[in-house]
Amino acid sequence: MSTYIENVSPTDVRNITGLTTDDISDVNLTAVISGSIAQLNGDIFIRHEDVELFTIDAWRENVQDGSNTTYYLPFYPIADFNNDGKLDTSDVEIYAIEDNGTDSAQKKTDFTISSILDDKYGKIQLSTAPTGGTRLFASWSSSPLEIETPDPLIKRAVVQLASAMAYTKINAGKIASFRIGKISVMKQSQAFKTYLDMYYRTVQQIQSKDLIQDSKFELI
Repeated sequence: MSTYIENVSPTDVRNITGLTTDDISDVNLTAVISGSIAQLNGDIFIRHEDVELFTIDAWRENVQDGSNTTYYLPFYPIADFNNDGKLDTSDVEIYAIEDNGTDSAQKKTDFTISSILDDKYGKIQLSTAPTGGTRLFASWSSSPLEIETPDPLIKRAVVQLASAMAYTKINAGKIASFRIGKISVMKQSQAFKTYLDMYYRTVQQIQSKDLIQDSKFELI
């Protein structure tokens, strides 16, 4: 699985803002990008916690028979559940409850996810097979768009939000203007609002799945 935070760099932010290392260091800008990813996750992902897994259809039965280790989550693509900028097995939690008739007799067993076989369709593999007579539960996040690559709109939103947040880290007296594309604009506060507005427009596109299929579009 990919580390999608690595697909966004300080250079991406500098290219659309014109900010230099004299304005903000790469170290600080990388921290801003990390925070922006966590914020975007909260804005576009849906968290699913303690969801019982049932049969979805004829080929996604989610049967628990002591031999099956392949399961399907009902909401997908799988997203970054723990907000670490990566999509990996730690982003899905699975446990089973063996129901013996009373709450006090219930036994909980945690399972290790050995692989995310297909994040786009919510397909995962467990390291061991749950036995029959148990109820299987999962916790994870789902995204409107695939993040493993990531989808270009995901990167676009992160860069725009990081650009806005970068201006909150800069001493207002250090810069006389900022740049939006080829346009030079005065006032630092206006820069923050402009990039934040761009970010929210992109989030709306992501949430509505109004997708731009061409991966070569401009960030601005």
